Amino acid sequence: MDYTKHDLSYNHATLDFHALIMSSAIACRESQEQIHKHLTHMYDASLKKDYNSYRANAKWLRQHAEDLSIAAETYATLKAAESRENLDITNKPDIIAEN
Repeated sequence: MDYTKHDLSYNHATLDFHALIMSSAIACRESQEQIHKHLTHMYDASLKKDYNSYRANAKWLRQHAEDLSIAAETYATLKAAESRENLDITNKPDIIAEN
């Protein structure tokens, strides 16, 4: 890989732990920016009494808040896992062997 130490071999994948931490930190920041954007839009919509826009932004806000929860939990877990000897990846989809 060009920017990370990820490696995909025939039947094996190696993930760059530092890149995982950085990716989750980036996801946190992006979610925070989106939340800020939608809060600003909601404020503007409330001043204009544009309740449809207010409601639409509230839906997006809820989605970005969920995204931030996942990203923040992942980031915190990865940071705490730096001192751990083993790291297991779960919820990986089953691989069906082709014949």
